[in-house]
Amino acid sequence: MKKTICIKSMYGVLVLFFVLAFLLSLPYDKAQAASKDPIKVGVLTDMTGPASSMVIAMDAWGFPDYLDYINSKGGIKGHPIEYTIIDTSYKMDKIITGYEKLVSMDIVALQTSLSPAVAGLKKRFEKDKICTFIGTATTVGMWPATYTFNTIPNFADSAGHIVDVLIDKAKA
Repeated sequence: MKKTICIKSMYGVLVLFFVLAFLLSLPYDKAQAASKDPIKVGVLTDMTGPASSMVIAMDAWGFPDYLDYINSKGGIKGHPIEYTIIDTSYKMDKIITGYEKLVSMDIVALQTSLSPAVAGLKKRFEKDKICTFIGTATTVGMWPATYTFNTIPNFADSAGHIVDVLIDKAKA
């Protein structure tokens, strides 16, 4: 009983320490944070195309909302995040021109959930050194991993998990 209370107290102190460390790392003066150069991020999404119902919530609402939240806390080490959303209508020509526009704006990161963008531009992400977060399950976009980071499991990993579960059930 004493050991359990001691361990719980230790965890409580650790949590408090990390919360305090986080709070102390935030900028004290939001005006100072706003004066630093922004970190530019791009979003390629399908606002009006056939896949819009699948990606708009994540790409055009969720991701920017999270960036706004980070900005409300002072940005990243005092640098605010600027994002630009480009509607591609799920058309490869608009995906390419949208990507080129974002690169010309000096973005350092990109969010997209469009499989054609990931498959078609993967070599460009590497060449341009654009850190890309993908919310699509395309295995082509992930392997070999270079400048793409998946936010969800890809098809191959999902299928492998299903096979592992089936094997475990068969053994049982």
